[in-house]
Amino acid sequence: MRIEPIEPPREFGVGTRGGTLRHVADVALEADEVVTLRGPAGSQADVTRKAWGYYLTPSLNQRLAEHGLRAVLCMGVPRRDGERPRMYLLAVEEGGDAAFAEYLAAEGMRVVAWLDTDDAVERLAALLD
Repeated sequence: MRIEPIEPPREFGVGTRGGTLRHVADVALEADEVVTLRGPAGSQADVTRKAWGYYLTPSLNQRLAEHGLRAVLCMGVPRRDGERPRMYLLAVEEGGDAAFAEYLAAEGMRVVAWLDTDDAVERLAALLD
């Protein structure tokens, strides 16, 4: 693994409401290496590098949930004429539901499906069969 801090952080605008993100580091992983992202309230999410690509989250309906995060598939509305909607896999921290609802409203996004329980995953799988 190699971590390259970005000094000073690169700032750039995102979203429809003029938000800003700060790119603070790049992490390079070899196959079968894992980086755990930790939130201030104790939530955790792993990113795992495989020879074929990445697991961007642990299992959505078990390990992610056990570590204080709820997986949700969301769709954004097109911002410009002719643009297609974008799909996002997000993880909502325990206790963050109100802030998440505000974010969705401000960004013009909607929940497609919660993926944080066995029942939710089974319902989605049944739709896809």
